[in-house]
Amino acid sequence: MTLLWIIFASLLLVVWVLTAIDIVRRRLSVWKAAAWLLIALIIPFIGAAIYWALRKPDDADRERAAAAQASLRSDAERRSIDSSGPGF
Repeated sequence: MTLLWIIFASLLLVVWVLTAIDIVRRRLSVWKAAAWLLIALIIPFIGAAIYWALRKPDDADRERAAAAQASLRSDAERRSIDSSGPGF
């Protein structure tokens, strides 16, 4: 049973640290960042889940998504549409 609590506490710590890093990285106002950190600290899993659900993507997130979509499109264009096989 102790191992289960250690795993749970470790997972909780990882989720909280990742959430705290993201809150600080996003450069929110001091009051918003403090409020989110406090919510995530008081109710760790639920607070972090609420933060991630309500988090709006920033410009860097949009750029990464656009780059990923462009990469997928270029990969699809390079592949042959012929379904007859590898084309030996």
